[in-house]
Amino acid sequence: MSGLTDAELMVLSSVQIYQTRPGEDRAIGFGSGFKAVYRDRLFFISVAHVTDKGDLDNYLETNIYDKDKRAWIWKKIGGFCYFSLIEGSEVTVPEDLLKLLENEKEERLDICFTELKSDFPLIQLPIDFEYFTIEKTEKITLNLDYVAIPNLNERYGFYGKVRHNPGPRVHESQPTLKHSLEFQCKLGDFYILLAPEIIRDEYDYKGCSGAPVLDSQENLVGVASAVKPDTKIIYVFSIQRCKQLIDYAIEMGMLDTD
Repeated sequence: MSGLTDAELMVLSSVQIYQTRPGEDRAIGFGSGFKAVYRDRLFFISVAHVTDKGDLDNYLETNIYDKDKRAWIWKKIGGFCYFSLIEGSEVTVPEDLLKLLENEKEERLDICFTELKSDFPLIQLPIDFEYFTIEKTEKITLNLDYVAIPNLNERYGFYGKVRHNPGPRVHESQPTLKHSLEFQCKLGDFYILLAPEIIRDEYDYKGCSGAPVLDSQENLVGVASAVKPDTKIIYVFSIQRCKQLIDYAIEMGMLDTD
């Protein structure tokens, strides 16, 4: 255990991702992700619909000023692994592949990750929530040994930034902590969690995709993916499935670089 509350860990583990056009410094896309250790290797994990946007570049928010203290440093990140349902499925005989093709299930899985060959600091700036305060500190790297399958007796949550008003390397956004989520069921590679209230405005969540979803015992259960407006439904990609895909990527040499 980290010695933090579950809410504190949700905030300190979630990292903001920005997308820009090559050569530009104004963000036009937003999402989240997190660093995680698995099999003695360091990864950055997010969702495909955040990071896979054509020729846009992905950057991590560091909250560290440049040497002149005039602008924030952004950390460029790339080399993400993406998977279709075919690549991520248990295809052991030709009949398995034919079934997938016949069912037209070749769409992209909404998960991605890249291996980080070296670590680097990411800073969390102070935030004053109503019931607790986050001081300026370094972001936390999660450990994929501490994961869990959600159940009806636990509560869940995640943190991100929404309602972005971008400017060159500096822009306004609203931090949000989605807490006290309840588990409803599993649907394919996703867990269905329920928000405390009906989701009337998807922009209250837009920017949280890719954030780590944790339970009250600080276990990672999945990656925030999407919401369904006018319901309480939040889609969370299973971290167990993500680990299977990392195993697959390692065994297939997808993460090897020169």
